[in-house]
Amino acid sequence: DAAIPVEDFASLKYVRVGSAPRKLATHRAFEERYGIPIIQAYGATEFGGPVTEMPLALYPECGRRKLGSVGLPYRGAQLRVVDPDSGVILPPGSEGLLEVIAPRMGPDWIRTSDLGMIDEDGFVWHRGRADGAIMRGGFKLLPDTIEEALVLHDAVAAAMATGVPDDRLGQVPAVALTLKPGAREPGIEELERHLRQHIEATHIPVKWLITDALPYNGMMKPDRNALRDMFLKAGEG
Repeated sequence: DAAIPVEDFASLKYVRVGSAPRKLATHRAFEERYGIPIIQAYGATEFGGPVTEMPLALYPECGRRKLGSVGLPYRGAQLRVVDPDSGVILPPGSEGLLEVIAPRMGPDWIRTSDLGMIDEDGFVWHRGRADGAIMRGGFKLLPDTIEEALVLHDAVAAAMATGVPDDRLGQVPAVALTLKPGAREPGIEELERHLRQHIEATHIPVKWLITDALPYNGMMKPDRNALRDMFLKAGEG
């Protein structure tokens, strides 16, 4: 957004990030502009630091193919995905809670509150926090998944998703979005078609709102409770 000249970053070989998932559209735009790979890592205080990282040496081969992955486990670290309710270990490609053995902290498995997936090649994908999930008739949906797909649309500047009550399914996804300056306002059907190209049908929002501003808290993080209240008040009206 700051339009920093490309030559100002000429000395950088790569950028390493790991404090939180970053938006794929931003990741892609940065690499296309500057030609510098963004290396994503995954860690936590309870692990004593990072436990995975996208290997820089493999980035030319699989960086694009694995865009969004937090990489492979460090030597000695182990990760697995388990069912949130039963604790059963899930096969590759399944989404569930991440558990970690961090060599710095000892030999025991550490249960996290992070949703993730490990693919058939062993690459780890961090999907977000389980406590922010939307439960739609037994399907667990992550707001980040919907938001990241929406901002890939040419007209969408930012998006924020939350769950709202539903008598039949328990919760359904609702999304608010802002548009890029001068962009043509897309219709709901167009946005739904766009989403179906990127995410599963269960994630398609039921309620939509195009607005001038999205609600953020004092730390400039999405305020999904405030967003939920916006939809509930709109429904009452």
